[in-house]
Amino acid sequence: MEVRSIDAGSVQVVPMIKRRNSYLDYYKTILEKVSFDGRLFNKEYRKARNSLSPEEVASLDDWIRSKNVFR
Repeated sequence: MEVRSIDAGSVQVVPMIKRRNSYLDYYKTILEKVSFDGRLFNKEYRKARNSLSPEEVASLDDWIRSKNVFR
């Protein structure tokens, strides 16, 4: 499956795997930004777990531990 995205007026075909990794990166960014509030962090973490694959969740958990971002 491919996803088409518009990039500066041109159409760019992005493989689905590339797009999924961007969700992982997106959730990392969100979790980093809300790490000041434990309740909000847990809410966003649950959202991430529900939308990412098990492999991506494992990667996210490793990232959280390495960054010392609380959960």
